[in-house]
Amino acid sequence: MKKAKVNSKRTSPQEPKSRDERRREYAMAKRRKNRIKRILTGLFFFIFLAAVAVTLCFTVFFKVSLITVEGETQYSAEEIIKSSAIKQGESLFGFSAQEVSSSITQSLPYIGKATVKRSIPDTVTIVVESAEPSCAMKTDTGYILLDKDQKVLEKTDKIDSSIPVIALSGVEKADVGFPIKLKDTQVMSSFSLVVSSAEKAGLNVTSYDLSDSSNIKIICENGEVTLKLGKVSSDTIDRKLLLASEAIKKEKENGNSVKGTFDLTYDGKAYFSPENADS
Repeated sequence: MKKAKVNSKRTSPQEPKSRDERRREYAMAKRRKNRIKRILTGLFFFIFLAAVAVTLCFTVFFKVSLITVEGETQYSAEEIIKSSAIKQGESLFGFSAQEVSSSITQSLPYIGKATVKRSIPDTVTIVVESAEPSCAMKTDTGYILLDKDQKVLEKTDKIDSSIPVIALSGVEKADVGFPIKLKDTQVMSSFSLVVSSAEKAGLNVTSYDLSDSSNIKIICENGEVTLKLGKVSSDTIDRKLLLASEAIKKEKENGNSVKGTFDLTYDGKAYFSPENADS
């Protein structure tokens, strides 16, 4: 029986690198290290220059020399500029536009929105929009005027008869220039929905009753019509009040009395009960 030959081949030991090879490898490693060093140095220098440029923009260049006001409100341009706290000579980028806007709308409550625009090299433009009273809350000492975004516009002894009165419960805070604060967050969210939608629907609102967020009512047409809304949501409120507005208009066009109650608690339906049939 023949034995199979095993072809074994010894590997020769690796030959040592020559002096020239070692010298080339060393030179390549050194060049690689120097290249990384140059990149890092350049990056650091770029960051340094950027920091210097930003610092110069905030301290030396682009100083405010002109402040203008656009938009019609009951306040003068001087009052608006003063409430912004922006000073001529300060950096064009040295203030927060959002903080300036908040300062204006809080200190001048009949401004509903203030937009601050910067124009290089030296101009600030403040664009303002007026806030209008959407309703008034009755208190022991008078009325609190509110806009559609729940901001307190004014506290007064009397109001114009065209301003609807709103019934709210759980008032925690009502500071002029700030949104009214209520204990019930559901009432807070319902407030803006109902008031804004009523205005869009063109309803002649006499009063709102949001004392119960699950049983909201609107009195309109000089107190002759009651709209029962139940609990409202952003998905249904516009549709409900537009339906009510069209139903009232249709009854008037047909020469019918609209004195009574429209039940809008069922989405897409308006059930009318004349006053003598309404319990």
